[in-house]
Amino acid sequence: MKRGGKNTYGRRVVIPGPCTVVYEFENALSAGAKSWIETYETPIFIGETFTYAEIEALMAQAA
Repeated sequence: MKRGGKNTYGRRVVIPGPCTVVYEFENALSAGAKSWIETYETPIFIGETFTYAEIEALMAQAA
């Protein structure tokens, strides 16, 4: 999840309330995303959350 300038990674997220799935193949966001979910409420992570460094370490262990 990206909120402001901070990314949080998780395996499962609940989005309370309405949300919109956006796909903009030719108009990607500045970070490069071509699809994203816009929410009106704060998403809730179920279980662990991770930083990008932790994700990289997990991927290195799996390789």
